[in-house]
Formats: sequence, C-alpha cells, structure tokens
Amino acid sequence: MNSPAGISLNIPNAFEVPKEQSLLWFTPRGVTDAEFLFAALLGLAAVMVRQRIEMVYCVWRSDLWLYLPLLAYQDVIALTILGWVSYGLIALARKPQVRWGIAHVFWYVTLLLGLYTSVDTIVFSYIHTPATYKLFLVSDDLRLVRKSIPEALGGGGPYLWIFIGILLVVTVTEGLSRLAPDFLRRLRAGFYSPLALALIVLYVMGAHAWAERYLSYPAAALNAEWAFVAPLF
Repeated sequence: MNSPAGISLNIPNAFEVPKEQSLLWFTPRGVTDAEFLFAALLGLAAVMVRQRIEMVYCVWRSDLWLYLPLLAYQDVIALTILGWVSYGLIALARKPQVRWGIAHVFWYVTLLLGLYTSVDTIVFSYIHTPATYKLFLVSDDLRLVRKSIPEALGGGGPYLWIFIGILLVVTVTEGLSRLAPDFLRRLRAGFYSPLALALIVLYVMGAHAWAERYLSYPAAALNAEWAFVAPLF
C-alpha cells in the first residue's frame, strides 16, 4: 500500500499468521522443533528395531522371527510415553525460551537413549541377557564385561556398533526433516491422535497377553531402558 506521496507504508496483512520459527539451531527451516523431535523419536525407534533384530539373531530361535512385531511391544510403550510427554510439555509451554529448553532436553535424551540401547545390544550379544542395574553392580561398573566384549566380538567392533546407533538416530532425524517434511508432518499428526493411541493400547495389551502365555524366551521382548531400572522396583 502506497501513500499519496508515494512512500510505501508496508502495513502487514492482519490475517497473515507467521510460521512458527525453529528454536534449535540445527532444526531445518521446513519443520518446527516439535516435528523435529518426533523425527528424532522415529530415529530412536529405528535403533530399537535394530536391537530387537540383533537379539533374535544372537539367540537364533527360529520361532522368534515369526513374532518379531510382537516382541517390540515394550519398546512401543517406551516410545509412546516419551513422545506424549514431549508433546504435552511443548504444547503447555507458552514462552519460547521454555520450549527451547524442552526441545534441547528431549533431543539429548533421545541421543542418550539411542546410545544406551546400542550398548545394551552389545552386552546382550555377549552374555544373552540385558544390561541391568544389578549386573552393573556385580560386574564392577561393567568393567568385567567391558574387558571381555571387545575380545569376543572382535577388537573395535562394539565401538562401531555404538557409533552406528547414534548415526542411525541422526540420519533418520535429519533425513525425514530435510527430505520428507510433509510426510513427517502427516505421520506426526496421525500418531498424536485418539485413534492411534487406542490402537497402540490394543496392540500392547494383545502382545503382552501373548508374551505372558507363549513367549518361551522373555528376554527377547525386554525394553533395554526398562530392563535396567526394573530391578530397582
């Protein structure tokens, strides 16, 4: 809009809603921080799926391959809780600084869980049991296990597995955020819906009932993080 004198007033349209700006410096422009964190959650899910496959491969029980989708029900519980907690906190936060802090915390929590899941995969591949708090104590802070694993698995192999786990989280997060933001947005909208939550509850209840009755090797379905803290309760 121009004034009679030809001077541009640049009055903004009152109906234009500015796009939410990213608070994290590494978040691509195409997605919000909440969407970026959901992509990170999917990256963590990829690490957990990799762990479940590796665990079944290590024990080599042919019957477990058929029920691989059911073995991941504890991982689904953990991911759902983490996802909804981050979603709720960001939705409740009014100040950008608070959302910035929440986004940072959950991003690093996701990386930490990806790291721990990779470590637990290495421990399981060697002793065929998850890394628990009690194991941490009796093995002198895992020093006994840590000395034996590189020899059993071949030199620096375990450290490569840890690196791959972290790389998987970052690759999935960045790939979805930069290459498929619209798909990520639709997937996130579907996940945070009453229908998806109801389907997850039905899946978890059914998988748990099946595991209680038919699963002959319970360790194959244990979530790494829950297995670590469960002995404390």
